[in-house]
Amino acid sequence: PNSAALPIVDELRQHKREIIRLLENRPAVPAHDPEAWRAAFVEWLDSQCALHQRFFGNLVILHLAFCEWEHARGGVPCTRETFAALLGELGFLMGEIQGTVLVSGLILKDDAAAYPDVRKL
Repeated sequence: PNSAALPIVDELRQHKREIIRLLENRPAVPAHDPEAWRAAFVEWLDSQCALHQRFFGNLVILHLAFCEWEHARGGVPCTRETFAALLGELGFLMGEIQGTVLVSGLILKDDAAAYPDVRKL
């Protein structure tokens, strides 16, 4: 709601110059350059994901999991487009089914636990 920010508006106004200075001095991370996230992406993939030809992960869910993982490490998450580009670089196929983009061969390890009969690659 519009009133949600009211309790902190005065405090934001009070620190406006400092906030602007911090934002201006923040190192820029190119929003659409996969190189900036490649190393972190591969580490996340190895530690958090399961690979199998019968798995199909939801691109939105996988991207959100990567963003949360990267944020928890103090990093800056990439855009969904960059995330998809990183997947494509590694040969993952993606396709849309009824408005949902699925990534072939990849799901989160936590989700893979629901398939104990499927041996992970």
